[in-house]
Amino acid sequence: MAYSKVKYVLATILLVFSYVVFFFFNDFIKQIPDYVYTIIWAIFVIDILVVMIPRFAKHTPSGKHLKKFFKEGNYKKEDLFNYVKTMNFRAIITFVFCMLLLGLIGVLYYFCLLYTS
Repeated sequence: MAYSKVKYVLATILLVFSYVVFFFFNDFIKQIPDYVYTIIWAIFVIDILVVMIPRFAKHTPSGKHLKKFFKEGNYKKEDLFNYVKTMNFRAIITFVFCMLLLGLIGVLYYFCLLYTS
């Protein structure tokens, strides 16, 4: 099985397991030591960084980093500048929405509305 498929299957299993534990075995969550959450968080951050850095992304399915898949584009400098400007604006909007969502989750947690014991 390809690396990306294994990663997808493992992530799906982890997601289903997390939902089952959260909804049906809520008391078990309180018994997990804090360092376990830190380790899981570090694994996800390392995984995200590995995908973002082309030198370490040997298993990316697109293969864009390989010479045989490179196709030189015929473009104008102004069009490329406008495209990059548009994509940067969309990235900023996505970042703002993600931070707002995380902030909302943090506020709900702080006021004990998200996770009540």
